[in-house]
Amino acid sequence: ESGFNEILINKLISLNRLGEALVECRKTKGFSEDIENKKIVILRKVGDFNELKRTLLILLKRTGEFNYAVKLKQQSSKEEWEKYFKDVAKDAKGKNRNSLLSRIYYNENDFRNAYEYSKNLSDSDYLELLAKKLSIENPELACNLFKKLCFAWIKSGSGWPYKKAGKMLESIKMLDKKGSFFGKTREEITALHKKKYSLMEIINRV
Repeated sequence: ESGFNEILINKLISLNRLGEALVECRKTKGFSEDIENKKIVILRKVGDFNELKRTLLILLKRTGEFNYAVKLKQQSSKEEWEKYFKDVAKDAKGKNRNSLLSRIYYNENDFRNAYEYSKNLSDSDYLELLAKKLSIENPELACNLFKKLCFAWIKSGSGWPYKKAGKMLESIKMLDKKGSFFGKTREEITALHKKKYSLMEIINRV
């Protein structure tokens, strides 16, 4: 009576009445991420990969979720992905989606651009992975990231976070062949946190 609804679509999918389920998905007004994801399931089953890619592109632009970029790349040829990549990057820049941009560039092994869009990010696991990738060809950028992570771990609490901060400082020491960046970083930590004695024990051992 009300036209399309999610329960109906689920039922049609369970009965393998995929064509009807797809029709119901297309009836939806406005944008629904759940419905678009159900459409992806159906399109994959019926083998309509062109609409599947268009749907993934819509989801990526509307949500800014990186996992849709991964799925879109997997479904695309190299030439198709190059076009999608330019489109998605332009869209993300216009919407200031730096997290998405950084991760997309990372996935393309363009770690310098990934770094450029990572400056406002706080995901420590991702930033540490990026810093390690940068260590090979851009050690100075890697040092900047390890320093950011060092202070972030100190700020997050004592105990294990202090040990992580020490690890970040060790990474800087290994990369900074001249030692000046490492020395300045350790001096900054000491000046700001010299009363945190358990932290200082770790820092002084580096």
